[in-house]
Amino acid sequence: MIIDTTAGTCILGSNFNKLITTYRVREYEDYPHRTVGKLWYHDDWLLLQVDDEIARYYSSIIKQRFDIDLHWRSKWGAHVSVIRGEAIPNPEKWGEDEGREIQIYYTHQIYTNKDHWWLNVISEELADIRTSYGLPPEKKFFHLTIGRT
Repeated sequence: MIIDTTAGTCILGSNFNKLITTYRVREYEDYPHRTVGKLWYHDDWLLLQVDDEIARYYSSIIKQRFDIDLHWRSKWGAHVSVIRGEAIPNPEKWGEDEGREIQIYYTHQIYTNKDHWWLNVISEELADIRTSYGLPPEKKFFHLTIGRT
């Protein structure tokens, strides 16, 4: 089943009835999986490194279901982009959280824009980190990068 959404094309998953648009009121039951990652600063990016097995697992589902081979091991591995080269109004504490462990919740629904593939993620801690740097929390969700075609 393929469903076009504003965030991409949802191709797998069973919970299509709710479109969640406001970060702070998301229901965690829509994000049944959780994992812990470590914060990593790279130049002007802040990433949350997570277990590569998550990306490998979902890549294998995409291969099995759609016969699409993904480059699931990006140069940064499986990760959630927290800050993506944005100008930071409060840079004083940049790098301070290196290695900090953060828990995230992610959905089993896979999204794509035909080039990149991802899972939507929610995390109040990541939103708080963005706001501590003077940035707005993500408009909709964070995403866990699975790979690219």
